[in-house]
Amino acid sequence: MTEKTLYLLRHAEAVSPSAALDDFDRSLNAGGQRAAREMGAYLAKKGWRPDCVLCSPARRAVETWEGLRAALGDLPVRYRKTLYLAPPSQVKACLHRLPARVRSVLIIGHNPGFAHFARRLVKGGKPQALQRLGGTYAPASLAVIRFPVLAWKAIEAGQGDLAAFLRPGDF
Repeated sequence: MTEKTLYLLRHAEAVSPSAALDDFDRSLNAGGQRAAREMGAYLAKKGWRPDCVLCSPARRAVETWEGLRAALGDLPVRYRKTLYLAPPSQVKACLHRLPARVRSVLIIGHNPGFAHFARRLVKGGKPQALQRLGGTYAPASLAVIRFPVLAWKAIEAGQGDLAAFLRPGDF
């Protein structure tokens, strides 16, 4: 059976919320910019290059992708408004719309939806990764989840194998 791989990345650390700046327009802070570049370099080093990217259009998510792109190169990117602060059901709907020919996808978005979605998807995996996923899904954290399915639309809760869960500072 064909395997699908989901790279579920929470955006990197952004500037603090303020009354003067709309949440959607918050940019990455210096640490977030560095974490995005480092995560991109790590993905490239591991050979984890997705077929495409789905990204929230919020500035901090877009800037996270820009940091990764330096190491991963240009990939097909689709900005989805529905990923902005999306609950798990909306993230799942985006995933289900992917064509079967796509073998792997990087989705960049926000918490708390990403943490809840990742935890719902996995049924097993590497024990250390599972333990870490149960903790904080900090900014720039990445879950790598593999599914033994032919089509993205077949993915449901409890089907995934957690191959890795990475946080900034792990590499």
